[in-house]
Amino acid sequence: MHGHSNKLIVVYVLVGIITISSLVYSLNFSLSDISSSNRPTSETDSNIYEIALGNSKTIKGIVYTFSEVISDNRCAEDKVCSNPGNAEIEIQIGAFGSSEDLRISTNSPTTYANVSISIEELNPKPVLNTKEAVVKLKIIETN
Repeated sequence: MHGHSNKLIVVYVLVGIITISSLVYSLNFSLSDISSSNRPTSETDSNIYEIALGNSKTIKGIVYTFSEVISDNRCAEDKVCSNPGNAEIEIQIGAFGSSEDLRISTNSPTTYANVSISIEELNPKPVLNTKEAVVKLKIIETN
């Protein structure tokens, strides 16, 4: 009877080791999925930030608020135009208790302090209903 209980203990230990190994493998696989999905796919992706109209995003301690679509005469996506047009937006930049309103055009970036800010995308194209407006800003420190 003594030999039978030793075999049973060995079986339980092996089942426990297999179960723990499977859990550890599964946990490592899940964690690598999570961390890789949060990483930018390229260096430029880490400089592009999406903000919906009326919303704010804090980037490196500076708050960027997409305040207004001032004008948008860009060609609609389903049209063919000889001139692509231009859109202009206003963003509010705040840091250290003060803020400033900046106008940015789709055709020319702007600089604030040591930061270059340009519009990568402004959707929909053109913005007819400002409630749907979403901008992707490319923000790069120029030092």
